Formats: sequence, structure tokens, C-alpha cells
Amino acid sequence: MQDARVSSSRRPIAWTSGLSIIFALIYMRPCISHVIFDVDGLLLDTESVYSAISTEILDEYGLKLTYDTKRKIMGRKPLEAASVLVHELSAPFTAFEWMSMFKTRLSLDKWHLVSPLPGAEKLVLHLAKHNVPIAVATGCRSDELRHKMKNHQTLWQHVSVAVASGDDPMIRHGKPQPDIFLAAASRFTNQPANSDAVLVFEDSPLGVEAAILAGMHVIWVPAPEEPPSVIPETIHPSAANRVTRLSSLLEFKPENFGLPRMQE
Repeated sequence: MQDARVSSSRRPIAWTSGLSIIFALIYMRPCISHVIFDVDGLLLDTESVYSAISTEILDEYGLKLTYDTKRKIMGRKPLEAASVLVHELSAPFTAFEWMSMFKTRLSLDKWHLVSPLPGAEKLVLHLAKHNVPIAVATGCRSDELRHKMKNHQTLWQHVSVAVASGDDPMIRHGKPQPDIFLAAASRFTNQPANSDAVLVFEDSPLGVEAAILAGMHVIWVPAPEEPPSVIPETIHPSAANRVTRLSSLLEFKPENFGLPRMQE
């Protein structure tokens, strides 16, 4: 009898401990109400266009665009990106000259040919179905953004806020500064309760850093060339739990962030 009493007396303790763990996990799980997407290399496969034109120009100068250099410019405003590229490559042209050469070779209708990346349409449609407010925040100009989205109305029609820092006068600093994400969050009709309720989807290390500085959570879907570290090296370890690295948007589990589960 004594053994039975001891055994039964322990059950509530174990049960209570189990509940504590479950409640702790639920409490720690982010409760996301709003979502912000990057565009280039995250929703749409535009990076291949940027890379092709950049390589074409640089070949004429005997220069090479490495991924190490590319990751330092992805997500920045156009002039900021050009300045970094010129500096990194010790190029014999200025940032303004680079932008002029690039613009000459890039007709806006080229953006009409880009395709959504795997999982992008399914995820956006899922969030829209459940009335999750969606914004896009990109470093390009607003006219470029419109052309990129021209043939992707299934995505574009569900975007309630679009911030293009390339020509938005309110965005003083591009990524990795948080300006663009803070602006996007502030422009929702029904604003999030706080930055902690916002989930950002990014492909660039600079974008991840910007989202963290904005106090938001991040889904990081980097290029295949990205080193295998869990988070970008610029992110402080104390913020590591705010970054989730995925190989594709297809791997995203909304329920882990307090959002409705995706239907198979």
C-alpha cells in the first residue's frame, strides 16, 4: 500500500511538470499578427537577373562578383549597394556610373519574366485566406516593384502595404538599418500591437539584421551559397531565437508562430 500511495502521490507532480513545460512552450512561441516579405530572392526569383547584368558589366573590367560581395549588397538601397560594390571591388568607376551602366542594360520589362520562388504563392494565399495583414519591403524603386509584380497579381492583390526604399523619401537608411520594416509596420491600417507581433521573411543577411534591429521575428531563407551558420554573423547570440533559417518557403510551419496551420 505504501508503494501505491507513493506512486499515486507522484503522479500529480509529473502531470504538473508536464503541463508547465507545455504552457512554457506555448508562452515562448511567438504570437504573430502581421507579416512582411522581402521581394528580391524571397518572393520572386529576381536575383538571377541582377547577377547576370552585374556579371556582364564587370566582365568588361576584368572584375568578378563573388557571393561574399553580393551578400554585402543584397537588400540595400540602390546607391548604397552601388557604393559598397565599388568599394569592395576597387572598381575604376563611381557608384553613380555603375548605376547608369546597370540602368542602361536593364529594361523594366525584363522583370515581367521573373517567377515566384517555391512556396511563395501558396504561403501568401494561405495568409490572405486567414486575414493576416501582408506587406512587402524592398530596396528597389517603386516603378521596379510594380513591374516585378505585373504578372503576379495572385501575390500582389493580397499586399496591403508596399514599401520600396529605393525612392521612398521616408526611408532614410536602407538595410541593415531597421527603417524599412518599421515604416512597413506603421503603415498597416490596423497596426500590430508591437514589433514582437511582426514576422519578416528575408533572404539577405542584411535584411535579417534590419528585422532584428526592428524588434521583429525573422524567417531567413538564404541563397544556397550562404555558409551553413544558423544565423548571420552580425546577429548577437541573444537574438538567435528570433531567427529561423529555412532552405525554402515550403518548409515554413505557420503554427510555430501562432498562425493557422497550412493545409496539405
